[in-house]
Amino acid sequence: MVGGPRPLTRWAWYAMVAAVAAEFALGLAALILVPTGRPSGFQPHQGRLVYDLHSVVGTVLLVGSMVLAVLARRSPRIERWAALVGLGGVLVAAAGGLMTASHALRLLGIVLMFAGTAVTGFAYLAGSLERTPAILAAAGGAPEGSPPRR
Repeated sequence: MVGGPRPLTRWAWYAMVAAVAAEFALGLAALILVPTGRPSGFQPHQGRLVYDLHSVVGTVLLVGSMVLAVLARRSPRIERWAALVGLGGVLVAAAGGLMTASHALRLLGIVLMFAGTAVTGFAYLAGSLERTPAILAAAGGAPEGSPPRR
């Protein structure tokens, strides 16, 4: 890598954390407003607006996660892992969302959406909390690659 790893800006991580929080809140609203005992199908008759918002925000989150994973290729290792784990969590949640269309798989789909969202949220929080070499240097810490202090 020319010039060493480049950390992503904090706003990218904060935006993704906010998107995950919004998606989680919409998922809870959909769980309350959309009947789980409904017949199989992608469009429910009750709670359609919340259900549609949940799916649109989830799709935006999926695209954002893919963009973040690509942008993190040249970032420090923890940021790369956070982006990849976050993308994996979004993919698990998306698979769960698709499963909820089938009445027989609905409960499993809900569990996968919850688990994927939790993994994604923690991964993006880890990425947002990663201390970059510039922050360490400003705080009087050791630069990246230095042995730890004892």
